[in-house]
Amino acid sequence: MNLYRFGVAAILAMPLVAAASYPTLTANSTYVNVDMRIGADGQAADSMPVFYTGRMEKDTYKRGDEGQRLCARREAYPGSPGSGWSMWVCASSFKGIQVGEPSNSSF
Repeated sequence: MNLYRFGVAAILAMPLVAAASYPTLTANSTYVNVDMRIGADGQAADSMPVFYTGRMEKDTYKRGDEGQRLCARREAYPGSPGSGWSMWVCASSFKGIQVGEPSNSSF
């Protein structure tokens, strides 16, 4: 019983530390037409406000803030802007006490 109390006391005495992250999406090719949206985690990409539209060069990235969700889609066939849209690719993140680390995804 005393060991149980000691364990609970030790856990309660530990400092509260919460990891944080921010979303980043990197283009793995050059795209003529990119549609990026940003919003809250769990929100459907189609309902998020537009964050960026336009061309993205290979290996460039866009970044959101801690606790946000960043989603991107591109032309279905790279280099062919009239080919329709690809599926959404999203990066989610967490808000926390510490300085955030990137939550990376590529499209």
